Amino acid sequence: MKSFKKYLKEVAIKAEEIAIDGKAGEEYLKKELTKVLGPQYVVSVKYSENLAKSIALRIYDINPNNNIAHNSPVFMQFHMFLQTKYGKDIDIDRVSWEQTVGSRKQPNFRKISSTKSVEDANKKLVAWFKKNKSALDELIMTKNESFNVRQDLKRLSKKEIEDRIKKLKKTTFQSSADIDKFQNELEALKVAYSKAKN
Repeated sequence: MKSFKKYLKEVAIKAEEIAIDGKAGEEYLKKELTKVLGPQYVVSVKYSENLAKSIALRIYDINPNNNIAHNSPVFMQFHMFLQTKYGKDIDIDRVSWEQTVGSRKQPNFRKISSTKSVEDANKKLVAWFKKNKSALDELIMTKNESFNVRQDLKRLSKKEIEDRIKKLKKTTFQSSADIDKFQNELEALKVAYSKAKN
């Protein structure tokens, strides 16, 4: 039977390994995802031992509406929990990344698991971002088009913009893509109206 002293030693070793892997994972993800996503994204990664050991990752664009990260169309939050809900350190060869915050417009994310190591799971997460970067870029582009006054709207008066908004609101939709176009056009008209002179 394993002695209690030996058990405590094993627990301490595992805790140290998790801390090392957690901090290394934080540095790796910050470096690699910044490289993959580019300067238009904010990559926030933090290994923490508050409440439960975990690595938290947040992604959003550099100009979210009203400077609130959650308003970004690409705002996503992921967690890798390195302890159970009872405070016990997990086995390093049974780790996973789970998305805790996202939206239906973003690329579909399925839990990423690894039976090898934290490092292996992190590499799989980076690979997911490489694969889906163009789809995320498109969401940012759509947002920017919506909130900038388009050239074709700058020449319109407030009355003309009001007429367009009324007409737009009577539109019937055939698909979710139509709804997205409607929302984008409506936002562009609202911005143009706020900046129109008469």
